[in-house]
Amino acid sequence: LMTLARLNLISNSKLKELGVCLFLQGKDSESIDNFSKIYSKRIKFNNLFKQYNFKEDKKVYIISASFDVYLRKIFPDNVIVIGSQIEYSSGMVSGLKYNCYKDEKIKALSKKGVNRIDELYTDSYSDFSLAKISKKIIIVNRDKLFDCKDINEFNTYFKRNNV
Repeated sequence: LMTLARLNLISNSKLKELGVCLFLQGKDSESIDNFSKIYSKRIKFNNLFKQYNFKEDKKVYIISASFDVYLRKIFPDNVIVIGSQIEYSSGMVSGLKYNCYKDEKIKALSKKGVNRIDELYTDSYSDFSLAKISKKIIIVNRDKLFDCKDINEFNTYFKRNNV
């Protein structure tokens, strides 16, 4: 499936939808919640995450194509998490409800009243639309941070590094 997506034979949404069907369909919400707790404890975080101060007085949004149910187990309660969503029917996983990918991230933030980003941390060119509305763009590559002076530098970084 990943190869099909890389070759643009299936969309990212189709890839995620098929992944949900293969790995999660038929599981109940409690199982997904328990898996999320276990998964959050096994993640090896980079230094940025370990050192970042998720202050209560600062609005922090985590917006990701990852499932929100997983992300909520990782971040403190004061952090606003927006991510892809799993659909349930009669308490069981039935499919993909929402894929928070590329321009969908802009739409999701807009629904929260956010149309400008002070500081964006990203590791993906798929966040181009977020970078366009950001005052400061910081690319995260493992434990290294790269400050972009503008959207052109963002483009250049990802083209040069094939990330």
